[in-house]
Amino acid sequence: MDTAAPLKGIRVVELGSSVAVPYGTWILATLGATVVKVERPEIGDDARAYEAFDAIVGGRERIGGANQLYALQGVARIQTKRGQFEEALKTLDRANPDKLQGSWKKNILKSIEEVNEARHHAPK
Repeated sequence: MDTAAPLKGIRVVELGSSVAVPYGTWILATLGATVVKVERPEIGDDARAYEAFDAIVGGRERIGGANQLYALQGVARIQTKRGQFEEALKTLDRANPDKLQGSWKKNILKSIEEVNEARHHAPK
């Protein structure tokens, strides 16, 4: 084990925002983990307004741009598995499915159907 980077080879997906979660994953990155930060499309992390934000999250892979829709679908899948159906639908709604075209629109609408289907079959 590399004592300078004991978490080398570990990949962490950060879904949090503000200060506590980015700080926690900064510690993991400092210990050698690869941290992928998933942020809200167009808005990003609330803490981007803080001067220290770049120091805390510097060097992380950030999901954005064309990957935002994939990220939203991934977050919605996690929320669905946790039984957080309303949150999953809100997450997918952020993709603005009414404004999408082609396969992107089809994929997001399919994800919405999957959330509704999971909610329908969830234990009451």
